[in-house]
Amino acid sequence: MAMSTIDRTGLGAFLVSQRAKLRPDAVGLPAGGRRRTPGLRREEVAQLSGLGVTWYTWLEQGRDIQVSTAALDRIAAALRLDPTERAHLFVLAGRSAPAAPLDAATPVSPLIHRLIDGLHDQPAYVRNARWDAVAWNRGATRLVTDFGRRPKSDHNLIWLLFTDPRMRRMLPDWENDARRCIARFRTNYARSGGHPAFQALVDDLLAASPEFRPLWHQHDVLAPSDGLKRFDHPQVGLMELDHTVLSLGDANDLNLIVYSAAPGTPSAERLARLLATDFTEESAA
Repeated sequence: MAMSTIDRTGLGAFLVSQRAKLRPDAVGLPAGGRRRTPGLRREEVAQLSGLGVTWYTWLEQGRDIQVSTAALDRIAAALRLDPTERAHLFVLAGRSAPAAPLDAATPVSPLIHRLIDGLHDQPAYVRNARWDAVAWNRGATRLVTDFGRRPKSDHNLIWLLFTDPRMRRMLPDWENDARRCIARFRTNYARSGGHPAFQALVDDLLAASPEFRPLWHQHDVLAPSDGLKRFDHPQVGLMELDHTVLSLGDANDLNLIVYSAAPGTPSAERLARLLATDFTEESAA
């Protein structure tokens, strides 16, 4: 992980403030009688983190000691830090925080749901760091797939790209699209710090897709970016759609993906026709 300047004073003060907020019974510890200060004691945080008491004490005191990513993650878990607090802990320690552990139900705010539902002429979905679609509008179900009718495993965009024959047929530039998606996903995979959910997805893809293996082993990386993607949709034919990737600016690494067509083009007419039509994926296959 990349390192920058460690704010040892700020780091110590932040740790003290966070343990002061926790009651022992909230983390499964006995109250232990009267306490001189509120919250957890240093030795209790060290115990919960599986770290040495002396080392943790020095960390709070701002001593010049080495701090690993693994130790920071264990402290964050012990102190019950939320994603924003966890990211702040890593910044103070001079490290780039790996992606936050994935929640099975990554929260998407009602505001974001209203935003994407209001994009009547633009397919849109929200994906997490693992590239799972966690929210989508009606347009996305017409253009990409009806996520609501598919099992959770099929909500992953990388999995669909490499294992769904319909998706393969619908993307005339599949090889280039696949290469770029893998390179962008790899940056998230690296930031996950070996999170089991990321590794399980990669292992499943290595087993399921011969096309995935060589692309994954090339170790290419790309940053998220806007671009043009072509869809040869079985209902309306070929469309050239602009897509933009918008970070939602939260600690859950959520991105909003929006597709649109240039006004007055055949693609705009076809997209409008697609979004105005009800059909099942079975009838489109």
